[in-house]
Amino acid sequence: SKSRGTFLTAREFLEFGNPEHLRYYYAANLSRSMTDLDLDFDDYVERINNELVSNIANFVYRTLSFINRNFDSKLGKLPDPGDVPEIKQLGEIYGQVKDDFENVQFRSAMNGILKAGSIGNRYFQDNEPWKLVKEDREKAHSVLTLAANMVRNIAVLLKPVLPRYAESIERQLNLEDLSWNDLGFDLEEHEIGKAEMYFSKIEPVKIASRESPLDLRVAVVEKVEDHPDADKLYVLSIDLGSEKRQLVAGLRPYYSPDELVGKHLVVVANLEPAVLRGVKSEGMLLAADADGKVGVLNVPDAEAGTRVLPEGFSTASEKRISFKDFQKIKLEVKDGKPMQDGMPLVAGKGKILVDRGIKEGNVR
Repeated sequence: SKSRGTFLTAREFLEFGNPEHLRYYYAANLSRSMTDLDLDFDDYVERINNELVSNIANFVYRTLSFINRNFDSKLGKLPDPGDVPEIKQLGEIYGQVKDDFENVQFRSAMNGILKAGSIGNRYFQDNEPWKLVKEDREKAHSVLTLAANMVRNIAVLLKPVLPRYAESIERQLNLEDLSWNDLGFDLEEHEIGKAEMYFSKIEPVKIASRESPLDLRVAVVEKVEDHPDADKLYVLSIDLGSEKRQLVAGLRPYYSPDELVGKHLVVVANLEPAVLRGVKSEGMLLAADADGKVGVLNVPDAEAGTRVLPEGFSTASEKRISFKDFQKIKLEVKDGKPMQDGMPLVAGKGKILVDRGIKEGNVR
């Protein structure tokens, strides 16, 4: 969530998360409507554990591992379709899932796959193969053969969303390149591979708030004077909301005092104070520079003291930063948007404007 300061890039997610989990979560929430999709980590963990792991992965593993242990990894004969109402029910679900994928209805497709998994689990549970194998081994073998066919069909259905997991199921079934044409119930007298629990339950995810090294704030310019000993410098009196400060800025060749007074500029509030040509400067304002033009960053709709943060960050460091360390942080303008280390800068609800129409350039 950007508003809560827990924005993650895909690369950052990979540091702790399984990409297949994320693919499943997004697919389970996506529809054709153009709406934003928030990654709610509480919901994410619950859905992965209760749907993907407890339903789908559990059915796949319990079926194939039972065949490994009790039937030497070999399938037997399928039961008479007329004796298994689940076959017709599943056939209808498979057809609907395929239609949903073709119509980009991912959420509906995933719901159908979950229904198929639930039917498979119920079929396994109701037949109690752990008991049946002792009483009627042939029938138990038939039940597990049908369940293995359900597993194959789930692999086919999941392939558009979870290709790696589908590939794992293929490997466990000792099959290759399954496609929509393989949906059905016709796999008999086949030797499968070794079952593996591909997914396991995950722990709650805690994302720490991200802190920017720059304490950027909106400052209202109250007064502008010429620097007494430098032709290119101004001395600005600014209001940061909670305090007033003095800045020295090299804007004299580009702006008149009247053009700056009243502007809501973006300043680096935690930059170490410096004395520039005999005048103390308590921070630095930001301006874009391109092709000889200089344009300040202006936030006319934001109040003095408003925090300016990279998108996805929730707070800024109050620790003083040296000018040398400040120079290591990449500030630029791309497509007219101010950026910090590749992330757009935001100032609450205020829009950050770049003066003089600068669309691309460095910020200093």
